[in-house]
Amino acid sequence: MKTRHRSYPARALRYARARFRRDDFWLAGIAALLGIVCGVSVAAFDWLVKHIQLLAFALGTGEISGADAIPPDRLWVPLAGGIAVGATIWIAKRLGRRLEKVDPIEANALTGGRIPLPGALWIMVQTLLSHGMGASVGMEGAHTQLCSALGSKAGSLASGRRNDMRLLVACGAGASIAALFQSPIAGAFYAFELVIAAYSIGNLAPVVIASLAAAGTRMVLYPSALHFEVPALSLGPSAVVMILMITFATVAMAITVMRCCTRVETLLRAVMPSWLAPVVGGAGLAILALASPAALSSGRSALRDLFAQDAFWWVLAGVLVLKALAVILSIGTGFRGGLSFASLFLGMLCGKLIATLMALLGWQPLPTEICELVGMTVSATAIIGAPLAMAFLVAFATGDIAMVVPLVCVAALTTVLVRRLFGFSFATWRFHLRGDPIRSAADVGWLQELKVGEMMRRDATPVLYDTDLAQFRKRYPPGSRHRVVVTDRDGTYLGILSVPELHNPASDDKDMADLLRLSGSYLTPEMTAPEALKHFARSGSDALAVVDRDTHKALGVLMEPYVLRRSAELAERRMHALVN
Repeated sequence: MKTRHRSYPARALRYARARFRRDDFWLAGIAALLGIVCGVSVAAFDWLVKHIQLLAFALGTGEISGADAIPPDRLWVPLAGGIAVGATIWIAKRLGRRLEKVDPIEANALTGGRIPLPGALWIMVQTLLSHGMGASVGMEGAHTQLCSALGSKAGSLASGRRNDMRLLVACGAGASIAALFQSPIAGAFYAFELVIAAYSIGNLAPVVIASLAAAGTRMVLYPSALHFEVPALSLGPSAVVMILMITFATVAMAITVMRCCTRVETLLRAVMPSWLAPVVGGAGLAILALASPAALSSGRSALRDLFAQDAFWWVLAGVLVLKALAVILSIGTGFRGGLSFASLFLGMLCGKLIATLMALLGWQPLPTEICELVGMTVSATAIIGAPLAMAFLVAFATGDIAMVVPLVCVAALTTVLVRRLFGFSFATWRFHLRGDPIRSAADVGWLQELKVGEMMRRDATPVLYDTDLAQFRKRYPPGSRHRVVVTDRDGTYLGILSVPELHNPASDDKDMADLLRLSGSYLTPEMTAPEALKHFARSGSDALAVVDRDTHKALGVLMEPYVLRRSAELAERRMHALVN
């Protein structure tokens, strides 16, 4: 009897899992619970990091970026933050895979939505130290990572299919952005554009429900929404020219910042261990803080303060340079955090600076506040890479629905310019630097799981290099085989011979060495299907030998048409899973 009672929880869990896989209503319910949890998490951690800053910098209220000056006895705080972050990097290296970190975009593209929770929690610790101690990063990166990991965990507990896991990861990411900015529409589009990389009717309800639940929870617990008062927008030819000027200038600024971040990171990685780089960054941030506290932290307070204030152009230019340098130092030296608020602040400064300069020249077809909004949209779109999400985020912060269409157009133009001039958003650019074949969160992981070793045809009868031509012709008559692999007596791969070519009378006077082909072109069993297809294209052959990477011994042959057929079969299965 006791055993039967003990089985009730297991039976209930099996029932819930079965309903989750069959009924979209259960998926929506899990998304709502996930949104509430994410809203609580965002509110709690934002409250915590605010009080870390208040304590560390001895502030009375607000964020460090909005302070008039940093007390001289607190200039050590960014350096201490660099030491603390360096220690977390050192610990993570010692613990290895136990603190493995997987970005939501990477998870949905390659691993079917599986994100280790310990790694996400460790990123949260690193971001709390980075942001709390004044690094020019925000909490949004950690929020997105943790909430996506919670979505992945929920999908795993419910035994979700690959598409369900990817969807719940997107729900977590969208919920984090919705709660952080208290903008459910921006959160939902962030999930669609960056974390799912596709929109479908089946994805709509869970993502929107999670975003609404998260934004509502944050609003009840710890409200802190962006709001900007702007005049009515009136567009004319001169206003459009002004918008284009701001767009091109801000795109150039954003690309410069992204490139400098990676250059600094690459340079420091070559000259010092990774755990030491944040110490250098912390020292640099302390020097920048002497000039202006606006260079520190995410810049949320400074953004609010400067948005409605008049300022001299050289003040705006100075703050812009300082903030850009702080972002480059923070990201390039290994501080953890997101760039959403920092990108909005940089864009606001760029738009305000251009508007101020044009006003000095006697030409101001747009109000300064509208120019600031355009700069914010351009910078956030260029750096974050979610055009609709960023456009809706900025437009809804004004409370003016008329701002939506022009800002969406600006975001679209920015996307075209960035893809043409740079090719990536900051997130996918960093994947590219690591060598990962990711341009978006589109699910290519299943294709990466298709290995050469699983597809190759094992060739049990390779030809020895010293085989006589007459013996070869007798062993392989015309039509018996198209090609054979040639090895030495130890089985080491030497090349491929074409059977029709060897039976050609023109080959009578040639020896084996003259007829060998593709000696330097081969595959290894660990290669994925996309890598194999690149090798086929590079070699110009539709068949390549498969060779052991360590011993260089021939293992078999793989045909290009077979790889394409297997890839097409898997693609068809994935499409079937999406529509059923």
